[in-house]
Amino acid sequence: MTVQPVFPEKEKRRRKVILITFPIGAALTLVLAYDLFGRNEMMAAMVSALFCAAVVILCGVVYFYQRLVRDVELAFFYSITFYLCLMTIHYINVFSSGVRTAEFFTSNLSAVVLWIAIVYMASFMALTSRQNSIFMSVSLGSLTFVLLYHMLFKDGFHLPIILLWVRGLFALFVLTMLITQTGKLHQDYITKDDLTGAYNRREVYHALHREMERSARQRKPFSIILFDVDHFKSINDTYGHIAGDNVLKEITRLVTKIIRQVDYLGRWGGEEFLIVLPDTDIQSAERLAQRLCDATRQNHFEGVRQVTASFGVADYRYGQDLEMMLHAADSAMYQAKQGGRDQVVVSFNTIPPNAPN
Repeated sequence: MTVQPVFPEKEKRRRKVILITFPIGAALTLVLAYDLFGRNEMMAAMVSALFCAAVVILCGVVYFYQRLVRDVELAFFYSITFYLCLMTIHYINVFSSGVRTAEFFTSNLSAVVLWIAIVYMASFMALTSRQNSIFMSVSLGSLTFVLLYHMLFKDGFHLPIILLWVRGLFALFVLTMLITQTGKLHQDYITKDDLTGAYNRREVYHALHREMERSARQRKPFSIILFDVDHFKSINDTYGHIAGDNVLKEITRLVTKIIRQVDYLGRWGGEEFLIVLPDTDIQSAERLAQRLCDATRQNHFEGVRQVTASFGVADYRYGQDLEMMLHAADSAMYQAKQGGRDQVVVSFNTIPPNAPN
């Protein structure tokens, strides 16, 4: 049996954008390279031609390997930043040689800063928060290196030049801070549950899709834990809805403290939560679920006598689709409820994990 890769609509749209914009960008860069060759600016022409080739290759990778869309985006952002830094070095060399005026360098440096700002905005929308932070730090460091090259090796210690550089770098630094802070707020808003701070259902679905695709491609295990707070309606009826909300928040805090940073805890709905466990087999997931079950029972919940939860554990099996896996975990959790609650049940599945075709 062959597993068909899962490509959510968001990934398909990203692929379509790449397949449209990359060829256009490559064509424009090729025209620039031709113009630079005509002006005998060989270094810049070669750099532009190489960047054009890189963009074409990345476009081809996305066309033939749809699952690599995110990797291609990351590679493109680093490539274009490297290209812009090399072109800035070229402008510095031309200007310092006396071939062009200060206006030439000013206009080109301003254009480079503008393009980097555009790249930052695009990376904010395309990359994860961590990837984007690393990328912006690396690109700012690269541009600072170009500045030092100008200052130390090309006689750039002149006040107008220094002010020009400071203005550009300061603008990019402010933009980086705004993107970082706005990105964090935006990311929390679209991915987190308002009450608990756990991931919302949509974001957990994205995590499930990513892990299913990665598991099918790399033959690595991953598991899920679905759990439900026992007698939650009684908690609300007895202690009030505010107390019930506090129980959900405390459960989130408790589970987050126990699971790994690479794991995903999401509020699946009401008092149900789902944990996605990358690189985790069924035995390890069962041990974690038992630990969470014990920790919930032993934890002190303010204003509530005792809280327990029922846990269902399932792992990804080669040949399953997402709904089959979720159904397995849900059935196991239902068995835990039927069996007296406050316990862990592992889904029984006759399909061996990561079976070959």
